[in-house]
Amino acid sequence: MRILFVASRFHTNQFEIVKLLKEKRNLIFFHVNHIGSTEDHSFCKPQVFRPCFVSRRIKRLFQKNCRDTFFDFPNPLNYFKILKNEKIDIAIIRNPYWLFSLLAAGFCKILKIKIIFYS
Repeated sequence: MRILFVASRFHTNQFEIVKLLKEKRNLIFFHVNHIGSTEDHSFCKPQVFRPCFVSRRIKRLFQKNCRDTFFDFPNPLNYFKILKNEKIDIAIIRNPYWLFSLLAAGFCKILKIKIIFYS
């Protein structure tokens, strides 16, 4: 099974589930906004999607001098192409109200990918 995780970063509490899923011969994809300093990528190297131009402009309007990634999302056209090419079976999306999560969920819905939300 091809499983996608979408989160702001690869949290340490996700390490064991990713390890178990890989041991069960699942193909794991992990899409993130940034890499944290304490992450262990021995079982899964996340793919980082930097904020696009529109995302940075929205963030500048609503969040002055804030590091929070709530408004960060990648270029929608590029992200859709990548998501479509990965042929995901199921997407597990963290923080369902963040713009990156909503973008991923919308594209998963269009591509008929099953979605699990958690926070």
